This record gives sequence, structure tokens and C-alpha cells, in this order.
Amino acid sequence: MMMQDVEAGGLHIRRGDMMMICMAALCKNPEEWQQPNQFIPERFDNSNPISLTPSGKKRNPYSFSPFLGGSRICLGKTFVE
Repeated sequence: MMMQDVEAGGLHIRRGDMMMICMAALCKNPEEWQQPNQFIPERFDNSNPISLTPSGKKRNPYSFSPFLGGSRICLGKTFVE
């Protein structure tokens, strides 16, 4: 739980504010993904050029977070290699 007010990304977030993460928007951010609305499994192979952002940089590691974390972490994550 957040213990104090913070500024993040130009937003003022007050202690106690409810926050939600839109996973669909996170995983389809056009600044992080080439062809964000297409199903391209090769984008997760770091040796493939499509794994980079449209500007050619390495993607932010949090641009795809299907399992998240904490006490309610996805059980399947423990079986992924």
C-alpha cells in the first residue's frame, strides 16, 4: 500500500487513490510494439528484429506483464521455462 502522495509520469497520485492497470492497453502500446494489434509470436524472440520497439530500441520489460506478481500471481508462471 502506498504510504504517501507521489508524482508519477506527470500525474499526482494521492495516498489511498484506487488505481487500475489496463492490460489490453499495456500489451498493445504502439510505442513499445511493432504492429501492436497483430498476433506475432516471433516478437518474443530477442534475436528477431520485430522484438524491438518501432524506434528500434529494446522493449521495456514491463510492456508485457501477463503474470504480474504478489500473492495472486498466476499459478502457471511456475511452469513456464
